[in-house]
Amino acid sequence: MKKIILFGAGKYGNSVLRKGNLQKERLLFCDNDIHLQNSEIEGIKVIHFKRMKELYEQDKIDKIIVTPQRADFIDAIVFQCIAGNIDKNDLYYYSTESGALKNIWEKPNYKIYSHDGEEVYLRQRFYGRETGRYIDVGANHPFRWSNTYWAYKQGWRRINIEPNCNNYRLLNYFRNEDINLNCGIGSEETELDYYEFSDSALNTFCCEEVNEVKDEVLNVKKVPVRRLDSVCRQYGFKKVDYIDIDVEGMEMQVLDSIDWSETLFECILVEQRRMTLSDVLVSDVCQFLMSKGYHPISKYNRTVIYERKENK
Repeated sequence: MKKIILFGAGKYGNSVLRKGNLQKERLLFCDNDIHLQNSEIEGIKVIHFKRMKELYEQDKIDKIIVTPQRADFIDAIVFQCIAGNIDKNDLYYYSTESGALKNIWEKPNYKIYSHDGEEVYLRQRFYGRETGRYIDVGANHPFRWSNTYWAYKQGWRRINIEPNCNNYRLLNYFRNEDINLNCGIGSEETELDYYEFSDSALNTFCCEEVNEVKDEVLNVKKVPVRRLDSVCRQYGFKKVDYIDIDVEGMEMQVLDSIDWSETLFECILVEQRRMTLSDVLVSDVCQFLMSKGYHPISKYNRTVIYERKENK
């Protein structure tokens, strides 16, 4: 008898278990939380993703039910499965409206892709501009928490830079009209240790950042790092509408890798976490960008937006 997987063993997984009218003996939970793995909930074993993938490859799984309700969690699970070569048609969700299982692709999606609403500013800032260029440094996911996916959907194109191999594959699959580079960006062209966590949004080259993450390092590997001026020269970038920098502690190294005499940016987004407005103004990033003619004009939670002075 083939198994049915409830992906997500939290409260929504338990809710689907109660409401889904499923045969308990066929069920397994799957969860990315290492603290839940190899435990049991309501007498049902919780397995990790690798084990679920093994069962799937052995044709021992009938369907996988994605249990979370939040769109960003759903997307993370769906594309983890796709990256693991699981057929999207085997992914389902429990519809509370109909009380039935439906294919995950029938679930309505959310409209805002950026983590903290940054795209609201960007849409207004570039309103009416049908095409444009962006650079996404630390792109992570094709659209989960992305500050460039809104622009891609609108017809804009250019470069996503992502050192994580799985996310790089997803970018090539879902944003194949962009240029996707599987590397990091730093002040020197070299190789650096890259620390990977269960949530790839936390991955970093910065060893100081590792101590701030309340999660276990899953893997450390050497990853090639390029300078951004080298990338811009390779693709002939003299003018970029906006650049998004989300690099978990490597912000200054990225900024130092730009040849400011060669490439002009209209707008620069930098993740500066755990900072008040006062902290931002005296930060190394802000002082450096102001020396280049870019001033902070808005802050969306962890992201600070800079523009050239004449655009203020």
